Amino acid sequence: MKTELTDLTIGILDIYGFEIFQKNGFEQFCINYVNEKLQQIFIELTLKAEQEEYVQEGIKWNSIEYFNNKIVCDLIESKSSPSGIMCIVDDVCATMHAVNEGSDNQLLGKLSKAVGSHAHFQSAGAGFIIHHYAGKVTYDIEGFCEKNRDVLFTDIIQVMQSSENPFIRNLFPENVSGTIRSRPTTAGSKIKTQANQLVDALMKCTPHYIRCIKPNETKKPHDWEEDRVKHQVEYLGLKENIRVRRAGYAYRRPFKKFLHRYAILTKETWPSWTGDPKQGVIHVLKSVNMDDDNYQMGKTKIFIKAPESLFLLEEMRERKYDGYARVIQKAFRQYFARKQYQKLKEQASDLLVGKKERRRYSLNRNFIGDYIGLEDNPAIRALIGKRERIEFAETVNKYDRRFKVTKRDLILTPKCVYLIGREKVKKGPEKGCYREIIKRKIEIENISHVSLSTHQDDFIVIHVKNDYGSLLEITFKTEFLTLLNKKFQERTNKPLNIQFSD
Repeated sequence: MKTELTDLTIGILDIYGFEIFQKNGFEQFCINYVNEKLQQIFIELTLKAEQEEYVQEGIKWNSIEYFNNKIVCDLIESKSSPSGIMCIVDDVCATMHAVNEGSDNQLLGKLSKAVGSHAHFQSAGAGFIIHHYAGKVTYDIEGFCEKNRDVLFTDIIQVMQSSENPFIRNLFPENVSGTIRSRPTTAGSKIKTQANQLVDALMKCTPHYIRCIKPNETKKPHDWEEDRVKHQVEYLGLKENIRVRRAGYAYRRPFKKFLHRYAILTKETWPSWTGDPKQGVIHVLKSVNMDDDNYQMGKTKIFIKAPESLFLLEEMRERKYDGYARVIQKAFRQYFARKQYQKLKEQASDLLVGKKERRRYSLNRNFIGDYIGLEDNPAIRALIGKRERIEFAETVNKYDRRFKVTKRDLILTPKCVYLIGREKVKKGPEKGCYREIIKRKIEIENISHVSLSTHQDDFIVIHVKNDYGSLLEITFKTEFLTLLNKKFQERTNKPLNIQFSD
């Protein structure tokens, strides 16, 4: 079975912002033209596309008026009658050939005749004004034709095209072969071609916009020019975009995709819905008691108005998955605990089998670990430490060298073995009361070995390196030794030395 690989890429387009200077020439004209094209994409993919989708799906909503700058783009780049400004500039350059004197004035005259009546064009002395989406910009006609010609000798272009570097070759795409005689390309035509190629590439993607607001001209922090900011917010169409979003629906999905995500919310739709997907979506929404005002059913999609309604669905979905996850976790923990418990019993059996006589009930008994009720003994827990895990706890008999017996609480943690005793308080407000104290603390790695007899008794001796041993009588010695051996191996990477002798 072959799996098709798809390349997923993220491209970042960073362009010059809209330019309005004291004197604006051919360069500003080209930059602002590209900005107009990108603003047109923004309108097509957000404002216009969103409203058209509502109409196609039959959704009731309040239409929002917005400025469509396509009329400005056509004024600049149109090839049909009336010709756009770029075509007129190219025509004047071709007519005047390499003559610069008088070409700009001739261009100004032709512009007045061709587009002088256009609503977004205006003659202005030695230049002209275009009513861009960002505002009115006055362009100085001086140098337009000379900069547009972009004359570069053919032999230089051929040299660049013969480069082994593909990047260099791509900078000069002109066809300059000797067999084909065509009009040289101009700077304006190159920019128009590249802008249209950029638009085609962007229309195949899913653009996300980052709108940058310039707060001042001083390039200093905490300097806020309110009029400038308001003007940018206005010409970027941010208010119209927000109004469209508010008047419209924050979330929309095809019925099948919506049902695939939220079918888990009802027993009827989970794990599969066999009926009409639209009816399945309605059933899910009714089951969560969503108000009819918060959504609309289109022809192929569900539209949800408020983000809060979507958050409600997501929260309920998470709760469902959390509940199922807890069931799986519980089952796994039970399975894992049984495996560990069985392994522990096998280890206990291996420790003593054939080496010590054992009582019948000790062979198959369950391991409990806590035989003194630590939950009811917070004083012991405080002595050991709240973060220290207690593996085993039992009240045992401890014998001294004169075989005098004393009760002790035997505590096993991953690091130490504790013997807890009780002493009477001699001073203070608690005088006469008994309190728990640590009588002995043995670090597990300091245990040299453990001794047992081969008979049916409960005696063990814990031998400590460079210190005295402790003789203990432990009822649940098998469990204690099993856990001690396990912790000893974890600390030292070797098994506990257990010796049997009489």
